[in-house]
Amino acid sequence: MIDKINFNLKDMELNEVEHLLSTFEFDITIGNHKKLRINSKQNFDGLFLKINELTNVTYLELSLHKYFNYTKARVLNNSTQYSYSNTLETVKMLETKLGKSISDANVTYYEIGLNLLVSQPPKQYIDDMKTILTGDSIKKLYINPIVRNEHEKITEFDKNKTKVYKVYDKIQEMTCKRRKDIPPNVNILRIESKYKYVRGLKLGDLLHPTQFYSIVNKFFLDWDSVEFNRYLSCPKGTNGNQIALIHEILESGNTQEIIKKYRDKLSDGLISAQNFRTIREFCSNKWDVLKPQVSFKPLQTEIEFRKLLKQGITKMSK
Repeated sequence: MIDKINFNLKDMELNEVEHLLSTFEFDITIGNHKKLRINSKQNFDGLFLKINELTNVTYLELSLHKYFNYTKARVLNNSTQYSYSNTLETVKMLETKLGKSISDANVTYYEIGLNLLVSQPPKQYIDDMKTILTGDSIKKLYINPIVRNEHEKITEFDKNKTKVYKVYDKIQEMTCKRRKDIPPNVNILRIESKYKYVRGLKLGDLLHPTQFYSIVNKFFLDWDSVEFNRYLSCPKGTNGNQIALIHEILESGNTQEIIKKYRDKLSDGLISAQNFRTIREFCSNKWDVLKPQVSFKPLQTEIEFRKLLKQGITKMSK
Protein backbone atom coordinates (compact mmCIF):
# COMPACT_ATOMS: atom_id res chain seq x y z
CA MET A 1 0.00 0.00 0.00
CA ILE A 2 1.00 3.68 -0.11
CA ASP A 3 3.84 3.94 2.37
CA LYS A 4 6.44 6.69 2.36
CA ILE A 5 5.04 9.96 1.04
CA ASN A 6 6.21 13.57 0.71
CA PHE A 7 3.76 16.43 0.28
CA ASN A 8 3.39 20.13 1.01
CA LEU A 9 0.68 22.55 2.06
CA LYS A 10 0.72 26.10 0.74
CA ASP A 11 -0.83 29.35 2.03
CA MET A 12 -1.60 28.14 5.54
CA GLU A 13 -3.52 30.54 7.77
CA LEU A 14 -1.80 32.04 10.81
CA ASN A 15 -3.98 30.09 13.23
CA GLU A 16 -3.10 26.85 11.41
CA VAL A 17 0.61 27.57 11.74
CA GLU A 18 0.15 28.45 15.41
CA HIS A 19 -1.62 25.11 15.92
CA LEU A 20 1.35 23.27 14.46
CA LEU A 21 3.77 25.23 16.62
CA SER A 22 1.76 24.41 19.74
CA THR A 23 1.36 20.75 18.78
CA PHE A 24 5.01 20.11 17.92
CA GLU A 25 8.13 21.22 19.74
CA PHE A 26 10.27 22.95 17.15
CA ASP A 27 14.02 23.41 16.98
CA ILE A 28 14.43 26.91 15.56
CA THR A 29 17.20 27.49 13.04
CA ILE A 30 17.90 31.09 12.07
CA GLY A 31 19.62 31.45 8.69
CA ASN A 32 19.18 32.96 5.26
CA HIS A 33 15.84 31.24 4.87
CA LYS A 34 14.82 31.43 8.53
CA LYS A 35 13.33 27.93 8.67
CA LEU A 36 11.59 26.23 11.53
CA ARG A 37 12.56 22.58 11.57
CA ILE A 38 11.68 19.40 13.35
CA ASN A 39 13.48 16.06 13.41
CA SER A 40 10.43 13.87 13.07
CA LYS A 41 11.49 10.27 13.29
CA GLN A 42 13.28 10.80 16.53
CA ASN A 43 10.64 12.86 18.26
CA PHE A 44 7.36 12.82 16.36
CA ASP A 45 6.10 9.34 15.61
CA GLY A 46 7.77 8.99 12.21
CA LEU A 47 6.70 12.42 10.98
CA PHE A 48 9.08 14.97 9.47
CA LEU A 49 7.62 18.45 9.30
CA LYS A 50 9.18 21.73 8.18
CA ILE A 51 7.66 25.19 7.94
CA ASN A 52 9.21 27.83 5.70
CA GLU A 53 8.11 31.21 7.02
CA LEU A 54 9.20 33.09 3.92
CA THR A 55 7.23 31.00 1.43
CA ASN A 56 4.48 30.01 3.88
CA VAL A 57 4.77 26.38 2.82
CA THR A 58 4.61 23.41 5.19
CA TYR A 59 6.49 20.29 4.09
CA LEU A 60 5.65 16.85 5.42
CA GLU A 61 7.43 13.54 4.93
CA LEU A 62 6.47 10.28 6.58
CA SER A 63 5.74 6.60 6.17
CA LEU A 64 1.98 6.27 6.45
CA HIS A 65 2.40 2.60 7.27
CA LYS A 66 4.87 3.26 10.10
CA TYR A 67 2.81 6.18 11.42
CA PHE A 68 -0.27 3.95 11.53
CA ASN A 69 1.55 1.21 13.46
CA TYR A 70 3.11 3.69 15.85
CA THR A 71 -0.23 5.35 16.58
CA LYS A 72 -1.94 2.01 17.11
CA ALA A 73 0.76 -0.01 18.88
CA ARG A 74 3.74 2.33 19.49
CA VAL A 75 5.79 0.29 17.02
CA LEU A 76 7.46 2.33 14.29
CA ASN A 77 7.82 -0.20 11.46
CA ASN A 78 6.22 -1.25 8.19
CA SER A 79 6.75 -5.01 8.33
CA THR A 80 3.03 -5.75 8.79
CA GLN A 81 0.18 -5.88 6.28
CA TYR A 82 -1.34 -2.50 5.38
CA SER A 83 -4.52 -1.93 3.38
CA TYR A 84 -6.36 0.88 1.59
CA SER A 85 -8.75 1.32 4.52
CA ASN A 86 -5.73 1.54 6.85
CA THR A 87 -4.32 4.29 4.64
CA LEU A 88 -7.51 6.33 4.78
CA GLU A 89 -7.61 5.91 8.56
CA THR A 90 -3.99 7.05 8.81
CA VAL A 91 -4.72 10.22 6.85
CA LYS A 92 -7.66 10.98 9.18
CA MET A 93 -5.39 10.55 12.21
CA LEU A 94 -2.78 12.78 10.59
CA GLU A 95 -5.35 15.48 9.87
CA THR A 96 -6.42 15.39 13.52
CA LYS A 97 -2.81 15.74 14.59
CA LEU A 98 -2.19 18.64 12.20
CA GLY A 99 -5.55 20.30 12.83
CA LYS A 100 -6.11 20.70 9.12
CA SER A 101 -7.47 18.87 6.08
CA ILE A 102 -4.64 17.69 3.82
CA SER A 103 -6.67 16.53 0.82
CA ASP A 104 -5.36 19.52 -1.18
CA ALA A 105 -1.72 18.84 -0.26
CA ASN A 106 0.63 18.63 -3.23
CA VAL A 107 2.25 15.17 -3.44
CA THR A 108 5.86 15.23 -4.64
CA TYR A 109 6.90 11.64 -3.86
CA TYR A 110 5.24 8.37 -2.87
CA GLU A 111 5.94 4.66 -2.60
CA ILE A 112 3.72 1.63 -3.05
CA GLY A 113 4.95 -1.27 -0.93
CA LEU A 114 3.86 -4.84 -0.23
CA ASN A 115 5.18 -7.38 2.27
CA LEU A 116 5.08 -11.02 1.17
CA LEU A 117 5.43 -13.74 3.80
CA VAL A 118 7.50 -16.28 1.89
CA SER A 119 8.39 -19.85 2.86
CA GLN A 120 12.11 -19.65 2.03
CA PRO A 121 14.83 -17.07 2.82
CA PRO A 122 14.03 -13.96 0.74
CA LYS A 123 17.48 -13.99 -0.85
CA GLN A 124 16.48 -17.09 -2.86
CA TYR A 125 13.66 -15.12 -4.51
CA ILE A 126 15.84 -12.04 -4.98
CA ASP A 127 18.61 -14.11 -6.60
CA ASP A 128 16.14 -15.63 -9.06
CA MET A 129 14.67 -12.26 -10.13
CA LYS A 130 16.24 -10.91 -13.33
CA THR A 131 14.16 -8.14 -14.94
CA ILE A 132 10.87 -6.28 -14.66
CA LEU A 133 8.72 -5.14 -17.60
CA THR A 134 7.38 -1.58 -17.34
CA GLY A 135 5.25 -0.64 -20.33
CA ASP A 136 7.48 -1.12 -23.39
CA SER A 137 10.68 -1.10 -21.35
CA ILE A 138 12.48 -4.04 -19.75
CA LYS A 139 14.51 -3.00 -16.72
CA LYS A 140 17.18 -5.15 -15.16
CA LEU A 141 17.11 -5.71 -11.42
CA TYR A 142 20.63 -4.97 -10.14
CA ILE A 143 22.16 -6.07 -6.87
CA ASN A 144 22.47 -3.03 -4.63
CA PRO A 145 26.19 -2.97 -3.68
CA ILE A 146 25.64 -0.93 -0.52
CA VAL A 147 23.40 -3.58 1.03
CA ARG A 148 25.14 -6.42 2.87
CA ASN A 149 25.02 -9.99 1.56
CA GLU A 150 23.19 -9.08 -1.67
CA HIS A 151 19.79 -8.94 0.04
CA GLU A 152 18.41 -6.21 -2.23
CA LYS A 153 17.91 -5.56 -5.93
CA ILE A 154 16.93 -2.27 -7.54
CA THR A 155 16.29 -1.05 -11.10
CA GLU A 156 17.90 2.37 -10.96
CA PHE A 157 20.76 4.09 -9.15
CA ASP A 158 20.38 7.43 -10.95
CA LYS A 159 18.77 9.92 -8.55
CA ASN A 160 17.10 11.69 -11.48
CA LYS A 161 14.96 8.68 -12.45
CA THR A 162 11.27 9.26 -11.81
CA LYS A 163 10.28 5.66 -11.07
CA VAL A 164 12.29 2.99 -9.28
CA TYR A 165 11.56 -0.64 -8.38
CA LYS A 166 13.11 -2.33 -5.37
CA VAL A 167 12.90 -5.79 -3.80
CA TYR A 168 14.62 -6.72 -0.55
CA ASP A 169 14.74 -8.87 2.55
CA LYS A 170 12.75 -6.92 5.14
CA ILE A 171 14.05 -8.85 8.14
CA GLN A 172 17.64 -8.42 6.97
CA GLU A 173 17.06 -4.68 6.58
CA MET A 174 15.66 -4.41 10.13
CA THR A 175 18.55 -6.49 11.47
CA CYS A 176 21.13 -4.23 9.82
CA LYS A 177 19.40 -1.23 11.41
CA ARG A 178 19.55 -3.00 14.78
CA ARG A 179 15.82 -2.76 15.27
CA LYS A 180 14.43 -4.27 18.45
CA ASP A 181 10.94 -4.94 17.06
CA ILE A 182 11.91 -7.58 14.48
CA PRO A 183 9.11 -10.13 13.92
CA PRO A 184 10.31 -13.60 14.96
CA ASN A 185 10.42 -16.71 12.78
CA VAL A 186 9.20 -15.11 9.54
CA ASN A 187 10.62 -14.48 6.06
CA ILE A 188 9.42 -11.18 4.61
CA LEU A 189 10.12 -10.29 0.98
CA ARG A 190 9.22 -6.65 0.39
CA ILE A 191 8.59 -5.13 -3.03
CA GLU A 192 8.33 -1.39 -3.67
CA SER A 193 7.55 0.95 -6.55
CA LYS A 194 8.83 4.48 -5.94
CA TYR A 195 7.37 7.51 -7.74
CA LYS A 196 9.75 10.48 -7.61
CA TYR A 197 9.46 14.12 -8.71
CA VAL A 198 5.66 13.89 -8.85
CA ARG A 199 3.85 16.98 -10.13
CA GLY A 200 0.22 18.10 -10.26
CA LEU A 201 -1.10 15.43 -7.89
CA LYS A 202 -3.23 16.23 -4.86
CA LEU A 203 -3.29 13.84 -1.91
CA GLY A 204 -7.08 13.61 -2.14
CA ASP A 205 -6.83 12.59 -5.79
CA LEU A 206 -4.14 10.00 -5.02
CA LEU A 207 -6.38 8.40 -2.41
CA HIS A 208 -9.58 8.56 -4.47
CA PRO A 209 -10.79 4.99 -5.16
CA THR A 210 -10.54 5.38 -8.95
CA GLN A 211 -6.95 6.63 -8.82
CA PHE A 212 -5.97 4.24 -6.07
CA TYR A 213 -7.19 1.09 -7.83
CA SER A 214 -5.52 2.24 -11.03
CA ILE A 215 -2.20 2.54 -9.16
CA VAL A 216 -2.66 -0.83 -7.47
CA ASN A 217 -3.43 -2.48 -10.81
CA LYS A 218 -0.28 -0.96 -12.30
CA PHE A 219 1.71 -2.15 -9.29
CA PHE A 220 0.41 -5.69 -9.82
CA LEU A 221 1.05 -5.72 -13.57
CA ASP A 222 4.60 -4.43 -13.09
CA TRP A 223 5.58 -6.94 -10.42
CA ASP A 224 3.76 -9.82 -12.07
CA SER A 225 5.96 -9.20 -15.13
CA VAL A 226 9.17 -9.99 -13.21
CA GLU A 227 11.31 -12.47 -15.13
CA PHE A 228 12.76 -15.23 -12.98
CA ASN A 229 15.53 -17.70 -13.58
CA ARG A 230 14.01 -20.99 -14.77
CA TYR A 231 15.27 -24.53 -15.01
CA LEU A 232 15.64 -26.40 -18.29
CA SER A 233 13.41 -29.47 -18.52
CA CYS A 234 14.86 -32.09 -20.89
CA PRO A 235 13.93 -35.71 -21.78
CA LYS A 236 15.27 -38.42 -19.51
CA GLY A 237 18.72 -39.53 -20.58
CA THR A 238 19.91 -36.10 -21.76
CA ASN A 239 23.47 -35.79 -20.46
CA GLY A 240 25.21 -32.75 -18.99
CA ASN A 241 27.12 -31.85 -22.14
CA GLN A 242 23.93 -31.95 -24.19
CA ILE A 243 22.09 -29.78 -21.66
CA ALA A 244 24.89 -27.20 -21.82
CA LEU A 245 24.71 -27.27 -25.62
CA ILE A 246 20.91 -26.87 -25.51
CA HIS A 247 21.37 -23.73 -23.40
CA GLU A 248 23.72 -22.34 -26.05
CA ILE A 249 21.31 -23.17 -28.88
CA LEU A 250 18.36 -21.57 -27.10
CA GLU A 251 20.40 -18.45 -26.32
CA SER A 252 21.67 -18.17 -29.89
CA GLY A 253 18.52 -19.31 -31.66
CA ASN A 254 20.61 -20.65 -34.55
CA THR A 255 22.27 -24.07 -34.66
CA GLN A 256 24.47 -23.02 -37.59
CA GLU A 257 26.04 -20.32 -35.44
CA ILE A 258 26.83 -22.93 -32.79
CA ILE A 259 28.41 -25.23 -35.38
CA LYS A 260 30.53 -22.33 -36.71
CA LYS A 261 31.56 -21.42 -33.15
CA TYR A 262 32.88 -24.91 -32.45
CA ARG A 263 34.43 -25.27 -35.91
CA ASP A 264 36.50 -22.17 -35.08
CA LYS A 265 37.46 -23.75 -31.76
CA LEU A 266 38.52 -26.89 -33.66
CA SER A 267 40.68 -24.78 -35.96
CA ASP A 268 42.28 -23.12 -32.95
CA GLY A 269 42.99 -26.49 -31.39
CA LEU A 270 40.67 -25.86 -28.43
CA ILE A 271 38.55 -29.01 -28.97
CA SER A 272 39.17 -32.38 -30.57
CA ALA A 273 37.80 -33.51 -33.93
CA GLN A 274 35.66 -36.10 -32.15
CA ASN A 275 34.11 -33.47 -29.88
CA PHE A 276 33.33 -31.28 -32.89
CA ARG A 277 31.65 -34.17 -34.75
CA THR A 278 29.51 -34.92 -31.71
CA ILE A 279 28.41 -31.29 -31.44
CA ARG A 280 27.72 -31.05 -35.18
CA GLU A 281 25.67 -34.25 -35.11
CA PHE A 282 23.62 -32.99 -32.18
CA CYS A 283 22.95 -29.61 -33.82
CA SER A 284 22.20 -31.00 -37.28
CA ASN A 285 20.10 -34.06 -36.43
CA LYS A 286 19.30 -34.68 -32.76
CA TRP A 287 18.19 -31.16 -31.85
CA ASP A 288 15.13 -31.18 -34.10
CA VAL A 289 13.97 -34.39 -32.41
CA LEU A 290 14.61 -33.12 -28.86
CA LYS A 291 13.36 -29.57 -29.36
CA PRO A 292 9.60 -30.28 -28.84
CA GLN A 293 10.44 -32.00 -25.55
CA VAL A 294 12.58 -29.18 -24.16
CA SER A 295 11.15 -26.29 -22.12
CA PHE A 296 11.99 -23.82 -19.38
CA LYS A 297 9.86 -24.36 -16.31
CA PRO A 298 9.38 -22.03 -13.32
CA LEU A 299 11.19 -22.61 -10.08
CA GLN A 300 9.26 -22.81 -6.82
CA THR A 301 10.34 -19.25 -5.96
CA GLU A 302 8.52 -17.88 -9.00
CA ILE A 303 5.40 -19.99 -8.43
CA GLU A 304 5.11 -18.88 -4.81
CA PHE A 305 5.90 -15.23 -5.57
CA ARG A 306 3.11 -14.93 -8.15
CA LYS A 307 0.63 -16.63 -5.84
CA LEU A 308 1.48 -14.39 -2.88
CA LEU A 309 1.47 -11.28 -5.08
CA LYS A 310 -2.16 -11.91 -6.11
CA GLN A 311 -3.17 -12.58 -2.53
CA GLY A 312 -1.36 -9.47 -1.30
CA ILE A 313 -2.99 -7.22 -3.89
CA THR A 314 -6.42 -8.47 -2.78
CA LYS A 315 -5.63 -7.74 0.87
CA MET A 316 -4.15 -4.29 0.24
CA SER A 317 -7.22 -3.28 -1.79
CA LYS A 318 -9.62 -3.73 1.13
